[in-house]
Amino acid sequence: MTDNYSTEIAALSTIFGAIIGAIIAAFVGYIVSKRQFKDQLQLRLKNTALDLVNEIESLEKIIKPFADFYEEHDINFIADRNTDRVAGLIQDVFFSENDLTSEVLRFLYDENGAYYRYKDVITNFDEECFANVSEFYRNIIHAHNYYSLYKENQGNYYLGKTYDCLAKASRISESVKDMLKNRYILKK
Repeated sequence: MTDNYSTEIAALSTIFGAIIGAIIAAFVGYIVSKRQFKDQLQLRLKNTALDLVNEIESLEKIIKPFADFYEEHDINFIADRNTDRVAGLIQDVFFSENDLTSEVLRFLYDENGAYYRYKDVITNFDEECFANVSEFYRNIIHAHNYYSLYKENQGNYYLGKTYDCLAKASRISESVKDMLKNRYILKK
């Protein structure tokens, strides 16, 4: 009977040890996998932020001169160039044939941009960063769309909206880049 009893205790302790071992292994596996997921997400956020900063810097080179000129000279694109000769003259000078404005704005942003490529990752940024990145790109995309409408209709309203959006994007671009750098790229 003692042999049976000690055999049962040994069997139970083996089973209990196996169960405890399985629980510990599952817990450690869960912790390790959660840590790996977090590390992968942080790396993906960092790489996305880096790509967005590079793209914003490229876009700044395009939009900043237009936005600065537009704001400094308080150009009124809403005025009808058919009835307001000064508005027509200003717009003709602003969009001279030697200027690449038309080509630059026509191809300002497309579906291959970083914003579209990383749309699923951008939602993982903190709320403030997500809102600012979205606002910057919303202005860029709206400027692109308004300019397309302007080219189709030659409506000054659309041209004015194009430059309003470019100016808004230009004003926030530096803070968006700083936020991405400080929160995701330089973060250890």
